[in-house]
Amino acid sequence: MLSILEANYRGEKYPIYISDNAIKQLEIHLRSLKNNYLIICDDVFKDKKKHPDEKFSKILKNSKVLYFKSGIKNKTSKYADKIIEFFYKNSISRDCEIISIGGGVVGDIVGFAASIYHRGLKLIHVPTSMTSMIDSSIGGKTGFNRNDVVNLCGTYFHPKSSFIDIRFLKTLNQRDLISGLAEIIKKAIIFDEELFDFLDKNKDDILKLTPKIIFETIVKSVKIKLLITTSDEKESNQRLLLNYGHTFGQALEGYFGINQKFLTHGEAVSLGIVAASKLVDQKYNLNTVKANKLLLKNFKLPTNFSDLKIKKKINVKNLIKNLNNDKKRTIHGMRFIISKKKGTGQIIYETDKNLIKKCFKSILS
Repeated sequence: MLSILEANYRGEKYPIYISDNAIKQLEIHLRSLKNNYLIICDDVFKDKKKHPDEKFSKILKNSKVLYFKSGIKNKTSKYADKIIEFFYKNSISRDCEIISIGGGVVGDIVGFAASIYHRGLKLIHVPTSMTSMIDSSIGGKTGFNRNDVVNLCGTYFHPKSSFIDIRFLKTLNQRDLISGLAEIIKKAIIFDEELFDFLDKNKDDILKLTPKIIFETIVKSVKIKLLITTSDEKESNQRLLLNYGHTFGQALEGYFGINQKFLTHGEAVSLGIVAASKLVDQKYNLNTVKANKLLLKNFKLPTNFSDLKIKKKINVKNLIKNLNNDKKRTIHGMRFIISKKKGTGQIIYETDKNLIKKCFKSILS
């Protein structure tokens, strides 16, 4: 199985290889570089049992590698500095290529470091988590968290190419795999009714990582992300739709200090989708919550805070405060992405704090 998609941004074109053996294409590319590259790799791959094949083991063994301790708590400027120091100690030239191997945290922070060192180095993504394969590695966003705000600082910086090997998904624990699926469900709700129905029909095979179905799922999701981001690269209009579920969700993340032990990003997005569905239903007298909750539940994602088994009361006032600090806030009010009908999304601005409280309470009761 192999699909080569073209990311066609203004002034930037690059291939995205999606395969059950993309490591082969990566190996061929690295040989052509004649050692003029550095690898920053999630330290989970120090364990050879996590390697998809022997080729991957050889790549790491024969390369200069900085192992990065992933996890949302390390998505900070401190770790960006460590990566920059790695570049400096290896006296790299501007034509050196930087290979990022890992999930969304690794890809975002390596992308940020590569975007500012020597005013921009060539970057290659090898995403290894569900979230990074179908979302964060595509579209050129880089960044790190600060003051408990997700991606408060960052740049736009596209890779030279991406290699998505679906075998890496087998290295994930169940919680991380399921969390990544929230980003696919988000796209289905706000952009593609056919994908919504495909997910519903193939939920069992997706959760079992049946190769043919998971390959098709990832290709469909990547195509949607490319379609949206190539038409609105800097998030001035259509790309904002990809924030569906994120405004409510990131307020929850901030409440826990962006701590994935309590709440993963995908779980926050899932809860955010339910809250956003409540918002549209209350505001326009619709009934979107039922179908959206059912799809999320089918993929074992939380639809209520009680699903997380966390013994901690949530202060809604503090969640509202987090919204006020959100980077999506404008002078017109808090910006929300809503979906009145599956496969469609739109942007609204809401100032009614009582309505917003009701939405939060709908996932906290």
